[in-house]
Amino acid sequence: MTRSRPAVGPLQKAPQPPGHLSQTAKQVWKRACAYLLNRQLLHSADVSALEAFCMAVARLRRIEAEMEGVPLFDDAGKPHAGLRAAEVTSGTIAKLAAQLLLAPASRGRLPVAQQRGAKQAEGEDDWLAVLPGGKK
Repeated sequence: MTRSRPAVGPLQKAPQPPGHLSQTAKQVWKRACAYLLNRQLLHSADVSALEAFCMAVARLRRIEAEMEGVPLFDDAGKPHAGLRAAEVTSGTIAKLAAQLLLAPASRGRLPVAQQRGAKQAEGEDDWLAVLPGGKK
């Protein structure tokens, strides 16, 4: 019986986003995939981390939207529970972004050609716009 081996090397096209992702998470998936593919940084082993990254970004956006206009501290000075959730989620995003080479500091380890990308897809460079506080 012959077993097929997983593909070695970077993916050549973006995998479909998992069906359970929210619209926001799918938007992040599309932009992050374009960015990573352009630099030949997306491998099949990265797909689960990419999924978690997209879900975390969507979660942070949802937390921030729910906290809009809500006092951050109660009368006793106790912080709103959403602050802690946002803090933890932001940490998760930072760790996953570094793992996926989406964070500037992590990309510094790459050859210059991969940092810049071999080609630039339209709108690809501003994929960070999907992050809270990112460019619009």
